[in-house]
Amino acid sequence: MPAVIVTAGWGGFLSVEALRFCASHRIAVVVLDWMRDLLTVMPGAPRAAAAMLRAQALADPTWIAARIVKAKIENAVRAGAIARGEAASFIDASASAATVQEAMMIEAQAARVSWAGSAPKLQWRAGSPRVPPAWKEPMLARQRADLRAKRYATHPVNAMLNAVFSVTAGRLVAALQAAGAYPAIGFLHADKPGRWSLAWDAIEPLRGSTLALGTVAALALNAIFRIGVRRRATLVVDAATHDPDRSRRFSAALRLS
Repeated sequence: MPAVIVTAGWGGFLSVEALRFCASHRIAVVVLDWMRDLLTVMPGAPRAAAAMLRAQALADPTWIAARIVKAKIENAVRAGAIARGEAASFIDASASAATVQEAMMIEAQAARVSWAGSAPKLQWRAGSPRVPPAWKEPMLARQRADLRAKRYATHPVNAMLNAVFSVTAGRLVAALQAAGAYPAIGFLHADKPGRWSLAWDAIEPLRGSTLALGTVAALALNAIFRIGVRRRATLVVDAATHDPDRSRRFSAALRLS
């Protein structure tokens, strides 16, 4: 039985019976919009917890925001995005942040030196007409240069990260509601109508972790083996009967021209 169902298509129908089945079996439903941003979520097993809601509303946002930033930087160190010695000053500064804004400034300063000179960059075959110019640019910020919001990415790595984080945010909303917390009351992210601030707080430590690296690795493998954008095929590899020539023929058939 799945823990969550993600709907990412443009059309389709979801019956009331299906929603009841998901609710009774504690299956969360995450709905993305056509740009793969989080649209809404139905938690699998929401639980009312007045004591938790009161504690959440009265908690010190500065202390929690500083710990979120500290965890994010520590995960970036584990993922190799920033050297441990260079991160030490940011970790120490985050532990003594006096305001949420100060914690955010420390986070921004650490982000500026993360992946310095080692940001993932895809290598494309020269002269391929299928590859848009924006895809050949280095992966920098997750958003388009002409937009302030981190949405509508034109680079494939950034677009995949946005989609992954949207799905993860939906799952976190479901998990938080199942635990009795209210996902809209956050600490590092400001209150905003329609924003699940606590879920986005919880996702911050994941941004520099293996979740992001796994997404980049998946795209890199996709590019290496030339699994194209217009064709679909399946290759089942059995270690006992693996045929290298068959793998090469499979890759050649899907090569971007």
